[in-house]
Amino acid sequence: MLLPSASHLRRSWLSILSALVLLVVSSFSACSRASSNTLAVENAKDEKLSKTVFTEKLGAYLVYSPLKAGKPSDFALHLTDLDEGTPVAKAEVTLNARSKSNQAATTFKAKTSETTGVYTSQVTLPRPDEYYVEFQINHPKFNGRLTMTDFEIE
Repeated sequence: MLLPSASHLRRSWLSILSALVLLVVSSFSACSRASSNTLAVENAKDEKLSKTVFTEKLGAYLVYSPLKAGKPSDFALHLTDLDEGTPVAKAEVTLNARSKSNQAATTFKAKTSETTGVYTSQVTLPRPDEYYVEFQINHPKFNGRLTMTDFEIE
């Protein structure tokens, strides 16, 4: 009876070990791709966009969901008093959205949220176009307009 040599056994074990390592790595790779695809779908649902504008005394940070014609988008405008570094409480905020091709304004009144200095509104724009939004802010310390541009509507 002929027994395999030590070098032959070593090569067989190395082949088996290599195959196992390859199997484990490919399994992890497949799981990683599946979870990243799932994560991408979940993130697309929760996607938020933002814009920031500063004046000499006021900081405005807008967070909004992607804009689609005829569908509501949540807008949250964060106002900050730059002199004091504090949120701007008790302001009245109105949004006027205008398309670049048709200057008629679509107006939305923002509500005060539970978070001080944050004003929210649901904005629905009628048709695909490029829009700009003018925020009319009425507050004892700040009274004026802020404009944010380049809102693309699908």
